[in-house]
Amino acid sequence: MTVEELKDYYKTGYRFEKSTKMTGNSFLNWMKWGYIPIESQFKIENYTDGQLRADIKHARSDSDR
Repeated sequence: MTVEELKDYYKTGYRFEKSTKMTGNSFLNWMKWGYIPIESQFKIENYTDGQLRADIKHARSDSDR
């Protein structure tokens, strides 16, 4: 998933945080970085019941930072 897809789905960091129990700061950092770590993408895929899909082409691992 891309950061654009995530932003379109949740609209705000607050909505993201309330829906996923992940931090709103993560949401903001991903917007700044331009990617979502693959581990986080898999979590988000589960939270959205597959409406947003993890995609390695649009990711880096947390250890790549």
